[in-house]
Amino acid sequence: MCTEYCISLKVSILKCRHGGDGVRKQLMFRFYGLVVVLYLSDMVLFLSNLWNVYRITSSSVFLGVSMALGTLTPYFLKKSGLIRIKSSLRLVDLYKRRIIIYSLLILIALFHYADSPFGFIAVSISIGYLSLITLSTLETYNTKLALKGYISAQKASRIMQTVVQIGAFLGAALSGYLLEATSLRGVAAGVGYNGLIAALCVFDIIVSLVAGYVIFRDEYSATGVVPSATEKKLTPMPQADRLSLELKLLCVCIGLIGFHICAYNTLATILFQSVKNFSSEYYGLCSAVAGVGAFLAAFIKIPHFEFILPALMLGMADLIFSTTQSPYLAVVFCFFIGFSMNTMRINARKHMIEATQTETQAELVGSYSGMLYTISQSAGYVILGLLTSPALMGPQAAIYLLPLIGLIIFIYVLFLLARRAKV
Repeated sequence: MCTEYCISLKVSILKCRHGGDGVRKQLMFRFYGLVVVLYLSDMVLFLSNLWNVYRITSSSVFLGVSMALGTLTPYFLKKSGLIRIKSSLRLVDLYKRRIIIYSLLILIALFHYADSPFGFIAVSISIGYLSLITLSTLETYNTKLALKGYISAQKASRIMQTVVQIGAFLGAALSGYLLEATSLRGVAAGVGYNGLIAALCVFDIIVSLVAGYVIFRDEYSATGVVPSATEKKLTPMPQADRLSLELKLLCVCIGLIGFHICAYNTLATILFQSVKNFSSEYYGLCSAVAGVGAFLAAFIKIPHFEFILPALMLGMADLIFSTTQSPYLAVVFCFFIGFSMNTMRINARKHMIEATQTETQAELVGSYSGMLYTISQSAGYVILGLLTSPALMGPQAAIYLLPLIGLIIFIYVLFLLARRAKV
């Protein structure tokens, strides 16, 4: 009798364990699957807006200004305190805000304002705000999954990075085909840009409704939640609370990478439309392949030449991408642009962490590098938009500006290595 009871008890325990494992796997599958869908949606919105701003207005200045406003507005509103913007939210709150943002955008599209200057700026600012809240919220929930034992920290980090890049890759590739299909010569020419934005908004609203009110309805409560890394109050330590020269130089390196990202976004758009007449399909593929390169940079290590080799690779890839008349070659070398940029960014952040000695320094480094990254991107959009305008150098200047920026980064890397060798 006792033996039978023990056996039945063991069977019950095993069933509970298997049931618990099944629930955990379902939760992780749902969460990471939704991350892919959200990044796909945001990437299609970003690239569609970027391409059409220049296609419709033919103004590189307006392209630069609208992209800069999208980057700067949420950042300054958060820093100034005029509007309370939390970077990290509960997932259900994230979905609510996405529904509100996309509902406003669908109204703009339905009234045929998405392809107007007002519409372009509204979409740019919306993208900037969504970027600010989406990644930090998803990263926070991913960390909570690891802290609660659903998954190991190492697996959580790798899977998160993988699904983000998969979503960005699919979104970039899909945006190229959607832009081509809804162009004047496309199979869905009648839909147009306003129709594309409206359809994209409906898609994201449906996803957010299902995620927030069906799939994850019971997953989020205010109690028992581990505070996110961005919300933890750090206790400052008394010594070494200033940024060292090495940390400042590494922060500038992060800023230059941000400048190059905005340079690629701006100049590739101008090159494809005004200089080389490549289709939007190749434009989307280039962004997708660059994302693949950036993803692989997290797994391929360059131990001895962690700055100089990727900087050299970046300069060469910029030169070939800008000058080639083959769209296929442009797509191939976008892989090296993405790989080399992310390799330098990863190595810069690694050395920043190693050089940080106190919690106060950690706060200063995060604030300083974030400020430089945001300002360099915003300034880059405006500067490059002005330089490629007909009043100054014209669209043809895009051929030379991207390799020039790659050369500047290479020279700065030489300077950085020389200064670090002296320390």
